[in-house]
Amino acid sequence: MPEQARVSIYGTTSDDTKQFAIIGAVSRLGVGAVWVYQGLVPKLVLHHPDELAMLTDAGVPPATAALTATIVGWMEIAMGLATIVFSNRWLLVATVLLMIGAAFGVAFSSPRYLGAAFNPVSLNLLMAALALVGIVVGGRAPSAGRCKRHPSEGKA
Repeated sequence: MPEQARVSIYGTTSDDTKQFAIIGAVSRLGVGAVWVYQGLVPKLVLHHPDELAMLTDAGVPPATAALTATIVGWMEIAMGLATIVFSNRWLLVATVLLMIGAAFGVAFSSPRYLGAAFNPVSLNLLMAALALVGIVVGGRAPSAGRCKRHPSEGKA
């Protein structure tokens, strides 16, 4: 018979906490990788015409759209790397808020992209959903900051 998993003081088993940690890490890695990719490829490497068009639709002067795309691209790369490296919950919360805001922004200023393949709305909503998964399981994953165990007296 399989050995029964130990139940922690949180009411979860050691198998549960491992799964929460893995799910949280995959969520952060996925969200971070998309941030990095979206900042690097369409904005910095390609200066994709659709990115520039969405910026001008949002009110950025055409003369500064490429510079704005570059700045936004670097900001997205920084957000992605921070999400991957740090396990702060606020990065995932910020992702949810930014993605929902960006989806509404595109719907309002560039509605012609709503029906495009791989459109910004579906990407933003999926990123928000993946970030929400990270938020939900992040509170249940093991963390030294929430440790309730104390070293035994006389032991280091």
